[in-house]
Amino acid sequence: MSQSVKDPFQTLQAALDGDVAYTCGVQPIKAEDLCVYYKLKTGPGHEKNARSINLDVEVSEEELEQLAAACDPAPFGLDDKDVLDEKVRKAGKIDVENFVARFDVSAAGIVDAITPQILSGEKSNSVLRAEMYKLNVYGPGCFFKPHQDTPRAQNMIGSLVIFFPTAHEGGELVLTHGEDKFTFDSAAELVNHKSGPAVAYIAFFSDVKHEVLPVRSGHRVTLTYNLFVDHAESGALTLPHVVPTPVEREFESGLVSLLDDRTFLPKGGFLGFGLAYKYPMPTLDECQLPPMLHLLKGRDARIRTAATRLGLPVHAKIVYDAGSWGDEDITVLMDHPVDADEHSEDMDEEEIAQITGEGVKIREELRRKQAGPDSGAETVHEAAHSSREETDAHSDSDSDSGAKTVHWVTPANEMMSIHTPSGSYFGNNGGVDYIYGNVALFVEVPAVGDGVRAKYL
Repeated sequence: MSQSVKDPFQTLQAALDGDVAYTCGVQPIKAEDLCVYYKLKTGPGHEKNARSINLDVEVSEEELEQLAAACDPAPFGLDDKDVLDEKVRKAGKIDVENFVARFDVSAAGIVDAITPQILSGEKSNSVLRAEMYKLNVYGPGCFFKPHQDTPRAQNMIGSLVIFFPTAHEGGELVLTHGEDKFTFDSAAELVNHKSGPAVAYIAFFSDVKHEVLPVRSGHRVTLTYNLFVDHAESGALTLPHVVPTPVEREFESGLVSLLDDRTFLPKGGFLGFGLAYKYPMPTLDECQLPPMLHLLKGRDARIRTAATRLGLPVHAKIVYDAGSWGDEDITVLMDHPVDADEHSEDMDEEEIAQITGEGVKIREELRRKQAGPDSGAETVHEAAHSSREETDAHSDSDSDSGAKTVHWVTPANEMMSIHTPSGSYFGNNGGVDYIYGNVALFVEVPAVGDGVRAKYL
């Protein structure tokens, strides 16, 4: 193994480390912005149909109990249905059409505060938009077990929670992404803020699992916003002139080193990247994935911007495990989801070809498989490099088999399956139009001497 091959992979991987899936803080606001008007439940005994409350540190327990009484039980999503089960979630909610908050998340400066982190790595003409969704009240004993927020649209990137300074203990928000865990104690953050009215906030990518720990006393009152990425222009991806960050420069240097190596993918192929985050996609097979290049999060966006700056095409694909046929494991890259319910587990090669349609068949899974828990490899790079000669030996037959050679830089996530549905707890309501899916990025590497690669040799 030549040193020139091993080092670039390590450089690429190192440039993708240290990603953070959230941003949080405390924001000073005007005292009048803590006022909320809300509808009361209709029925006998209600003389008025609306009431206001100032959600500051001085608000009385009686007023908070009246607010809680105006709430409906908060459901959660499970298998595309709204479910009420206090063993999973115990909380109250008021839908956005039944309350008005004077608080304006943009005027308060919070959208500007969270944008650099939430759109980290995003260098296209992107704008972060916050859309108010719910008011939630967690009283004593209320909680919510680990869940993901319901994907509402393909351009939904995250969630923003605003915490009013009502006195309470407990109710910490715990985020879990891979092996990383972060606990945000909004009550403690607000108690420590001594310089006038303020709210606490946390924004995080919506596919990140999170839970609300039990409230021990008082009432935890929040506003929840869905975060969307809007673009000023549609069409082909373009990158304005932006000075790359040092991390992006490091990533670019790793790519250039590979392009400069004549022994690496001499006939061309792909660098594959299993992504750090999952992305909303329609449940119907009408979805096409190219727009997702505009919606990448954190380090995932860093891959795209660095490769695009070098002139290398980038493709977002769904990686499907279509099972085995004969002695071959069949893996296909798709531009759209496949309806799992329409296909059985016992498919022959002709049926698989029909299902995958215009999908791209890939032959090389050696990197992902040999870097598994039973491989004995210390890192994914060692597993990849040990398999490289075998992979490149087969590259001459790519044109005959129709398969494409892929070198995985970061291991592919759990592949989607043509016949395996998925399910977990989701946020306030179930969603039937979108699900979270694993997508991979593929950076197209030209053959030696072709295209942009010619200038690096």
